Amino acid sequence: MPSLGKPVVTVIFPLRANSNLITYVLYIHYLSLVTCHSSLFLAMDNKTIADIFSRIADILEIKDENVFRVRAYRAAALNISGLSRQLSDIYKEDASRIGDIPGIGKDLSRKIAEMVTTGKLAYFDDLMKEFPDGFPDLLDLAGLG
Repeated sequence: MPSLGKPVVTVIFPLRANSNLITYVLYIHYLSLVTCHSSLFLAMDNKTIADIFSRIADILEIKDENVFRVRAYRAAALNISGLSRQLSDIYKEDASRIGDIPGIGKDLSRKIAEMVTTGKLAYFDDLMKEFPDGFPDLLDLAGLG
C-alpha cells in the first residue's frame, strides 16, 4: 500500500455566510494522492448551495428582476435541498448529470460547477456588493422578508 505522504494545506479562505458569521474552509490533500483537479473540489454541501440560490432569488426579487428568474432560483434551491446525494459527488462522477436535476438548466448547472470547484460563486458575490453589509440578512427576520 503506498504511503499517503505528507499532508499539505492547499486552500484557506473565508466564505461569507452572513455579516456576523464567517466560515473558514480548510482543504488538505496528500502529495502522493493528488491527481488532475482533485485539489480543486471543495466541500460545499447542498445546504450551502441551496442557501446561496435562495439568497440570489431574494436579491433578484428586491431588485424587481424577471419573476421567472426568481422562480428558477427558488425552485433550484428547493430541489437541491431535497437531494439525497451531494452535488459535489454527482459532479465528480459526471458533471453533465447536474443538468438532469429538475429545475437545473445550463446556467444554474454552470453556477453549481463553479461553487463545487471553487467554493464560491462570483455572480452571488457581485450581487452582494450592490447592498450594504448585512442588508440581505434582514430578510431572515420574521415579518421583514
